[in-house]
This record gives sequence, structure tokens and C-alpha cells, in this order.
Amino acid sequence: MYKPKISIIGAGYVGLPLALEFGKKFQTNSIEISKKRLLLLDNKIDPGGEIKLNEFNKSKFLKFSNSFKSISDSDFIIITIPTPINGVNKPDLRGLRVCIKQISRYIKKNSIIIFESTFFPGLTDEICIPLLKKYSKLNFGKDFYVGYSPERINPGDKKKLININKLVSASHPFALRKVYTLYKQIIKAKVIKVKTIKVAETAKVFENVQRDTNIALANELSMMTKKLNINTLDVINAASTKWNFVKYVPGLVGGHCISIDPYYLTYKSKMAGFDARIINLARKINNGIVNFLIKEIKKIINKKFNSKLKILILGLSYKENVADFRNSKAVEIAKKLKSKYSNITFCDPLMNNSVAKEYDLKLKDIKSIKKKYDLVLLLVPHKIIISKIMNNIEKYTNHNSVIMDIKSSLKLSNVAKRDIWML
Repeated sequence: MYKPKISIIGAGYVGLPLALEFGKKFQTNSIEISKKRLLLLDNKIDPGGEIKLNEFNKSKFLKFSNSFKSISDSDFIIITIPTPINGVNKPDLRGLRVCIKQISRYIKKNSIIIFESTFFPGLTDEICIPLLKKYSKLNFGKDFYVGYSPERINPGDKKKLININKLVSASHPFALRKVYTLYKQIIKAKVIKVKTIKVAETAKVFENVQRDTNIALANELSMMTKKLNINTLDVINAASTKWNFVKYVPGLVGGHCISIDPYYLTYKSKMAGFDARIINLARKINNGIVNFLIKEIKKIINKKFNSKLKILILGLSYKENVADFRNSKAVEIAKKLKSKYSNITFCDPLMNNSVAKEYDLKLKDIKSIKKKYDLVLLLVPHKIIISKIMNNIEKYTNHNSVIMDIKSSLKLSNVAKRDIWML
């Protein structure tokens, strides 16, 4: 029976589900350098709050560690560490470089290193493989091989890793067969062989570029219809009756995928002398929605209230029902308003106090919200916020209050007779 030994570098929202699935069948090491995360994982607690105890209990062959030495007998080393951008929107590969240097000391002969992180086209061939050769002193294509299999995890989505189609690619036909066989052990959906690593790298970033561009189009429609005094959601619902219309609604685009991946593609595109105009424009529109909303909020305040108004801000993560606050546009809006208005209450049941302190925000628990507010900003519509607050909004507002629903998530029948503003 096929029983490979596997090491997975990184136990975040990508690496952890992968480790848990492989750990059900094969000897699997999950390597996490954060001592804080490692302590939680050892106690079968997912720091992201997505994976339940029973999933940990099913992975009988999984061990967590912060030592790279544990990969020394691994047949496959899967790297899932973040590949963010820097302050000028260029790929930040420092973590990746350090990781490659660390694992290179322990790679055994005939092992396959698989990357699942977001890469620009050519990153595996141009940077990863040369670094692996340099630090390992092994012969590429003889002593070790490389694969690339882009992750498609969607935080907050109940669809499990095993039910999501998986792309696989590799440096050599022999390695591709091995990588394909490996993922077939856990994936119930399709495992699709891709011709080259560059194709797989480009497909990964383009998947999120497409979504970013479609949301930008919806955001631009919203900004335009505000000028024309037309309800944006009415337009989208009407257009959705056409058979080939794909429904996207306006909203905030943050997090670690959709708002990051386009920069990896435009970076490489620029190096090749090509100006990716649509992709760049979509990023500009989606980044600009924060300032657009701030202006709209100020318009409403200046028109209806005085500077002493009471504001309630609901939801601060980068998307609904996810406890991830990295690159959150909701946090960005909250901080901008905090600098101008003094009487603001912040509430996000998914954010703990230690994270709130990082952003200099003081949280209030849902149960402790008692007073009525002049302005309610629903930035991120977590299910618990909808059920506990928005469905009982008359308790927290009066007839002169304004509710701003950034993602057009409310059923108007559930918000009493209040003034509703939707993006």
C-alpha cells in the first residue's frame, strides 16, 4: 500500500486542513514556528476557529512540531506559508526564502517539494529551485523534484478541502505522477494535471484576479448609481434575471488572497514590459472604496446629525463569518472614523481583545450594547451580528437613525422602518 511520509510547512488556514486530511492516512508532520499557534494546535484548537475538535481526533498520524529536523525522512514536503506584499505592493518573499533555506538542510534524496503558496508566474523555476539547489547541495531532477499545487481554501466556506477540485503540476513527468497520486489519496473531487508549473502558478493568481475585477465592476456601478439616484441592488437583481449574468455585489475587498494575488501577476507582467491595465484599475477601484465610503458616511452625518452623534460599527474582519483581520478594509474604515469621531462603539464577536489592541480598538460585547445609536455601520455581516443585532435593530436605534449596510445583506423587512443606505 502507498504510504508516503509527509511534512507540511505552515499550519495556517491552508496548511492545517491539508495536514489534518493527510494525517488521517499517513505519517504527517505539521511544522509551525509560532509557539503561540503551536500551543493551541497541540491542544487541538484551531487558531482560526474553523476546524472542530472531532477533525483533530480523526488525524491519528498527525504530529505538530516547530522543528524542521522532522522533515528529514519525508517523501513529500508541502510548503503553505504566506506570500504577502510589501508596502509598495510588490511580492514580499522574505519568509519564503527563509523557509527554503531551513528545509534545504534536511531534504532527503528522491523527495518532492510541493509549493501551495501564491506565486507569480515563474517564481518556482526562477527563485525556489535555484535556492533549493544552492542550500541543499543536491542535484535537481536527480536527487529531488519540485511540484506546485495552488490552494483553493475559502475561509468561512463549509465546503471541505477534499471536495474542491485540485490542480497539480511538477518539474518532471515522474514527479507529476507522484504528486497526482499523493493528492488523489485525500481529494474526492477532481485532481487535474496541469501541463507546466507556470500554467498552474498563473491559474492560481488569475482565479482571484477575476473575482477582484468583478467586485470592482460592482463597486464602480454602486458609485455611479449613487450619482444617478438609482438603487444599486435593484439594478443587480434585475440584471440577474438574464441567463448568463454572474451576480456580484459591491463590497470591501481585503484579506490575504483577492486583494494580494493581483499584485503578484502585475509585478511579473511589468517585468515583461506589459501594462496590465484592467487588473491595475480593478485594484485601484477596490482600494478606493474605503475613501468613497468615508465620504458617504460624512455626508450622512453632516446632513442629519451633529458631531456628538453615537455610532455603532459592526464587523471588523476581512469577510463575514471569518475570524481573520489581516488586511481588513473594515478595520481601515473603523480607524479612520475613530480619528474623527469620539463616540463610537466597536463590535465584532469574532475578534478577541488581544487582536483589538493591535489595531488600537476597544471592543464591546453584543450583550453589553444597551443604548440607542444614531448611525449603525454594518461593515461585515457576520451571522451572529445579523441574528443578535440587526434582527432586533429597533432596540439599538430610533426612528431618526440611519443604517448603512455596506454589503447589501439585510432584508428590509427585518430592519423596522429605518433609513437604510446600501452600497
